[in-house]
Amino acid sequence: MEAGYDFLINMDADFSHPPRFLPAMLDAGLACDVAVASRYAPGGGVVGWSWQRHLMSRLINWYARLLLRLKTHDNSGSYRCYRSAALQRIPLDRIRAKGYAIQEELLFHCRRAACTFIEVPFTFEERRHGYSKISWKEAVGAVWVILVLAWRGVWTRSAVKSPPVG
Repeated sequence: MEAGYDFLINMDADFSHPPRFLPAMLDAGLACDVAVASRYAPGGGVVGWSWQRHLMSRLINWYARLLLRLKTHDNSGSYRCYRSAALQRIPLDRIRAKGYAIQEELLFHCRRAACTFIEVPFTFEERRHGYSKISWKEAVGAVWVILVLAWRGVWTRSAVKSPPVG
């Protein structure tokens, strides 16, 4: 953001987030504040997952939607395009998550900052390199962070920063 870029794109470098979807992400980013590559939007999907991984993903996304009042369906994925000006409206210095839950937390703060969202369907493919670093401890930590955010969201008026002057 300090370098003046208009967009920040986040994606996994193990090819589970295929680069061929980048043009669609950038196009969507021109029309909203946050473009979310969605496995769960019509036309999206997943290749190579066990039923347990499907279930875990569906449950965490449902949980985040319910507690954080998110409208997006794929809240745990990290393939996103953020408008830099939108990120400047959220309190990045107050991010609580230390792991994977940062995905849901960023969407929570963006929603509270009145960001606009578009979900871009994409097909998640099993990684070509590396391995998943998520553990049960990490999953429990994500559930806890989402619960704390929901609780704090009820009792705090706004997590939105004033727009920068100038």
